[in-house]
Amino acid sequence: MLMIDKSMKYNNLSSESRRVYVDMQQLYEQSIDASEKLSKYSGSMVWKKSNGKEYLYRIRNRRGHGKSLGPRSEKTEIIYEQFISEKKDADERQQALKSEVNRQAKFCVAAEIARVPEIAANVRRVLQNEKGFDELLIIGTHALYAYEMMAGVRIDSDMLATGDMDLLWDSRKKIKIAADAKVNGILPILKKADKSFIRLDNKHYAAANKKGFLIELVKPLSNPLMKVEPLSIGNENDLCAVEIEGLDWLINQPSVVVIVISENGFPVKWLVPDPRVYAVHKLWLAEREDRDPVKKQRDQQQGLLVLDIINNYLSSYRLNDKFKKNLPKELNAVLNEVLANNENFDSGIMNNLPPGL
Repeated sequence: MLMIDKSMKYNNLSSESRRVYVDMQQLYEQSIDASEKLSKYSGSMVWKKSNGKEYLYRIRNRRGHGKSLGPRSEKTEIIYEQFISEKKDADERQQALKSEVNRQAKFCVAAEIARVPEIAANVRRVLQNEKGFDELLIIGTHALYAYEMMAGVRIDSDMLATGDMDLLWDSRKKIKIAADAKVNGILPILKKADKSFIRLDNKHYAAANKKGFLIELVKPLSNPLMKVEPLSIGNENDLCAVEIEGLDWLINQPSVVVIVISENGFPVKWLVPDPRVYAVHKLWLAEREDRDPVKKQRDQQQGLLVLDIINNYLSSYRLNDKFKKNLPKELNAVLNEVLANNENFDSGIMNNLPPGL
């Protein structure tokens, strides 16, 4: 019987901790916006002489590649001055916000909201800077860091303890990743976070650093009615994703992006499944006969924990008929069992909705 433990292992963040988090969240979002605006001014503008005339050139890279914007004139001089001025302003704003983020990081540590293991945060940072790879979904225990920040709670550390990070790859996006990526697969990117990462000989879907921290690449089972989907993002030396039943349920629902805080106080974007789907999927795993007994118990604890957090804090994530209609029958059966055995679930979060929701 799937019963919610009334002494669930999490506590509310203090008002001060919430304030510090909101301040960092706003600073980080502004910093990202400033970096994006500064990127529009990448390269430079220079005057070049040709056949006795000066021309304005927009240089795009270090090799000097660019294009002419026309001969020197009142119009091109305005373009030049505007570019130089706006680039300077954008750079100063980005540097100022970066300095504020660095300062706020100390407050995040003091407020005890600096939670995500630094190596996991570094892996996510390098992935999010690579087009295509930024869409790898964080599942498993590490997803809990996002859900606790969404709710403004602190989950007990024993529920978060893990030495591996699971990344879910939607292999249907292979072409997009191949077209966008400038590296040959995920392993070279992981090495940017920690150069000691190597692929394991006995688990080609996993990489480990010198301290034993594991990154595991997983994917849903291939659809037998469609063309066989790839197992590797890169070449034969890259990680080869392991196929696992039920993961398609996680990628077929909208994902959630949450700003979390790493152990050193710095923010990072965490891409995780919808918390409702995550929770019910965990409970489904816990009922599988082929699941390791130790993992089954942990799956059930984490699934019930997230459902309890949803029930008490995340009213926008409703466990209602509209949500249930989009679930596969296997997950619906699990959710119905939880709802039937837990009277403490708020019916207002389940079905009494405003019009249109």
